[in-house]
Amino acid sequence: MSDQKHEPLPDAPFGTSPRRPAWPLITLIIIFLLWVTILIWLAVKYPAR
Repeated sequence: MSDQKHEPLPDAPFGTSPRRPAWPLITLIIIFLLWVTILIWLAVKYPAR
């Protein structure tokens, strides 16, 4: 019995897959940059004595 759930194969070379969306990576980069900015702001506002 064959499995009919698979979509037909694309014309892409073997081992390639469709590109993933970029928004999750961009979102993580923005969150990281905000976190670093907050850490720098706290270090400037409340320096160690």
